[in-house]
Amino acid sequence: MKIWRLNKKVECFSSKKLINNLKKEIKDKYLFITDEEEVCYILNLRGQDEKYTPIFRAKLIIAPTFNVIYLDKEKITKEVKDYLDELDIFIKDYNDFKKDEKKFTKEKFESNISFLKSIKTKKEIQNIKRVHKIDGEILTNFIKFVKTIDFDKEYWTEKMLMEELDNRRKKHKDFVCLSFKTIMAYKESAATIHYDVPTNKRDKSKRIKNEGFLLIDSGATYQGGTTDVTRTIKLGKLTKEEKRNYKIVKKAFLKLVNHKFKQGTKGYELDKIARDYMNKYNLDYNHGTGHGVGYMLSVHESPPTITRKRKENNILFGDSEIFENQVVSIEPGVYFENKYGIRIEDLAVVKKDEKGILYFDILTKVPIE
Repeated sequence: MKIWRLNKKVECFSSKKLINNLKKEIKDKYLFITDEEEVCYILNLRGQDEKYTPIFRAKLIIAPTFNVIYLDKEKITKEVKDYLDELDIFIKDYNDFKKDEKKFTKEKFESNISFLKSIKTKKEIQNIKRVHKIDGEILTNFIKFVKTIDFDKEYWTEKMLMEELDNRRKKHKDFVCLSFKTIMAYKESAATIHYDVPTNKRDKSKRIKNEGFLLIDSGATYQGGTTDVTRTIKLGKLTKEEKRNYKIVKKAFLKLVNHKFKQGTKGYELDKIARDYMNKYNLDYNHGTGHGVGYMLSVHESPPTITRKRKENNILFGDSEIFENQVVSIEPGVYFENKYGIRIEDLAVVKKDEKGILYFDILTKVPIE
């Protein structure tokens, strides 16, 4: 698939200005950008080398007197070539990068592009809100459709429902790609946090009945933003335990959604708001409470992260500060092996009130049961 430039409706800043600002910052050093999402972000270009993320294989060097991009030349259109020429970026084959990297002996500059990328512009936020209305309507209508089905009389499996939802999203004119493989998890399937719906002929997808929970974790990238939303819906009779635990997860979710916090607050401090409420009932979940989301990029962006403070492989998680205009997920849950799972997830943009206090402005437009 060819590399493409964001159109004027969804392009939110000047790549030329950004590159010039980076040149001033690096002075006489070289900036090596090897993260493909960062290359796509800087250049306002996208591709489809990854199934669920609209990026392309590339490396970028920004130096005081020149710029070079390394990519698969056969994927460039004339429009993209002309655009790169306008940005004074020399085009080389992707495989030349390792050889050329050894030639550049000047000191490398450590960039903060991942942080820049996480702070959404006013126009990006406007586009993201528009996209959430589109996606919210699609998912809300799908859930209404599911609620009309008599699963004891009609034959539906997790795979069939997953395909039905995916196809509804793909029909929209602004659809780019799914943001990850849709999780359609019925009853005990949802006890697996990142459940993978069986799609081959050997492994049968679970049949749906008029009872228990159906967990739907799904999203898509459209022209203007990326979505990620989870709803756990009731398909019939629930046990007292299921009802109780759903209420606890919902309350934990709402506690964090409605929480206001000072500038300088770290991700692990927000994680505790939801998790501590769950812990009061001896419940917990083995995943973070929230992650960042890119602008027409990866559905998992870091920074920001809202998770327990911990160190793995010399990397400290949960210790990054949460800033205004970052987009984050809020997604507590609970999981019982061989029984069921419950998770509720919205995306929110961090905003600041007139007193300088930060809060979550919810982007997701899907009702919660």
